[in-house]
Amino acid sequence: MQIDLIIIRNDNVVNLCEMKFTTSPFVIDNNYHDILLRRIERLRELLHDDNKSIHLTFITSKGLKHNMYSGIVQNEVMLDDLF
Repeated sequence: MQIDLIIIRNDNVVNLCEMKFTTSPFVIDNNYHDILLRRIERLRELLHDDNKSIHLTFITSKGLKHNMYSGIVQNEVMLDDLF
């Protein structure tokens, strides 16, 4: 399992960050949605702490295309937000 970035915060929130560089908005399809669910579940197992909330965060160059699978994402950061 590859995880791009994990931010463990003092407020019991863990940001599981996915970083994607694309020339158009990134699309989460059914297969990738399942991969993300498995990553979240595996991270939950590794943390050994049921009090922590895991938030999926996407850091992208062109944003995220909103569709029926994109609701899994709690936070979205675009490259322009960082510079």
